[in-house]
Amino acid sequence: GSRRLHRMGGKMLGTEVKMAVRTLNSGWRNSIMQCVLHLTAYPVIRFLGGFCSGNRLRHKVPSYFPAERKKNDIFPLSEISFEGFMFKAPADTDTYLKKLYGDYMKLPDSDKIHVHASKIILSDNIIE
Repeated sequence: GSRRLHRMGGKMLGTEVKMAVRTLNSGWRNSIMQCVLHLTAYPVIRFLGGFCSGNRLRHKVPSYFPAERKKNDIFPLSEISFEGFMFKAPADTDTYLKKLYGDYMKLPDSDKIHVHASKIILSDNIIE
């Protein structure tokens, strides 16, 4: 099904990245491989995946993110206000966030927090 196709696309993407790293001085090989993958293989995988996805949504191939979402958890989209701006959001944001994170309103234990930034800049500006 679409899971196998997505996994295959992820493996192709991994191969593309590995080849690019190994052959930094051989740009023509990378160009040929990228053309084949991006103009042929990835579009075919996306096309075939559309037929067997059912009620599931996935990131578009090529992608490293295999997680699937259910269409009826997201659509029809709603709008939410965040810091004075309106944004599109899943239909039922509470249910969507609970499926992703469990009790998303509870802070994780401090030993389970992982920083995913290479640089953090603290500002002296204080918002009251």
